Amino acid sequence: ARAEVVVRDGGSVSQALFGSLTPLATRLLEAGEQGGALAPLARRAATAASDQVQRVITSAVALIEPVMILGFGGVVGFVALALLQAIYGINASSF
Repeated sequence: ARAEVVVRDGGSVSQALFGSLTPLATRLLEAGEQGGALAPLARRAATAASDQVQRVITSAVALIEPVMILGFGGVVGFVALALLQAIYGINASSF
């Protein structure tokens, strides 16, 4: 909403979105406005932002996956030990 007001008052799109976008996206929008090719450079900025988000998600998944595997392994191990303890308890009480 703030950016819309700035653009309607005659400001540039890059100035209106300054702080809301990455510095690369802001520079690309500014270059697009000055060169008269705002749409292609805005598309390039969106692609760059999308690629960056994809890299962050891939890194997060790569970090979380081993932790989840260890956690589930611990749960399975706990259940297996509980079953073995119950079986040994039954066997010990029958002798």
